[in-house]
Amino acid sequence: MCLLAAGYSSDEAAIRLVLSPHTIVRHVTHMMMRSGARSRTELVARAYAAGVLDNGVWPPRATGRTLMLSGDSELSLRTQNC
Repeated sequence: MCLLAAGYSSDEAAIRLVLSPHTIVRHVTHMMMRSGARSRTELVARAYAAGVLDNGVWPPRATGRTLMLSGDSELSLRTQNC
């Protein structure tokens, strides 16, 4: 999520995280489906609004908070990946 918020493409995030671009796209798609976001931009906006991302720093980093979603599920970020 931090790399997405920083403007990284799926390919760039994959290189940074040593994952395949397909894996990045799949994770972003799942986060969008779970959060109800219709775009990557909306997903990032929801993360900032919920306090999941720290809006006082650049590059973006996770706060350690989780975003509660419908159905008692939650969206959390691992700070070590930011």
